Amino acid sequence: MRMRDFFSSGLLFQNCILVDVLLMTMSLTFIITTARETASTVSTIATFPCYVFFNLVSAYCKEYIDRLTFYVNEHAKTTESRATQLLNDMLPKQVLEEFQQDKLKLAYLHENVTFLFADICGFTSWAKGVDACEVVTMLQKLFAKFDKDSTKFGLYKLCTIGDAYVAVSEPVTAENAVRDCLST
Repeated sequence: MRMRDFFSSGLLFQNCILVDVLLMTMSLTFIITTARETASTVSTIATFPCYVFFNLVSAYCKEYIDRLTFYVNEHAKTTESRATQLLNDMLPKQVLEEFQQDKLKLAYLHENVTFLFADICGFTSWAKGVDACEVVTMLQKLFAKFDKDSTKFGLYKLCTIGDAYVAVSEPVTAENAVRDCLST
């Protein structure tokens, strides 16, 4: 969403224009028809449009600020959801939970953590002989399958480096972590 999408002519401002014009017309008509021409009547008639003008300006400012606040809040929600999604993708569940609770430690000690380092044998020589698009397509498909299987078996993808895929078991005690890595 862009900011200008929130700045059409607002209902509050439209209603204020309508009400102010009606009030001004009725009041001026009443004053002119019933009042005698005195200094106070003339000053009332002269100051009434000023009142209407300031009322319209204040209504417009309120409408503008309300819309701006709404836009900023919507943008903040969108940004926060994107940041949360990135953190979910980048951090192990336990670390993310501790980060969100502001209990993140500097270092952790875990036993029975399993690392998976998968490297394609002969990849460099194969990649030299084929089109770059074919290499990228093959890696995308392979790593997408690895990502799916890593999630399925409770592994956490650390990174990909060229043709290498690095994953680790979640930092909790897992009895079948080695088997899960080998299943991937």
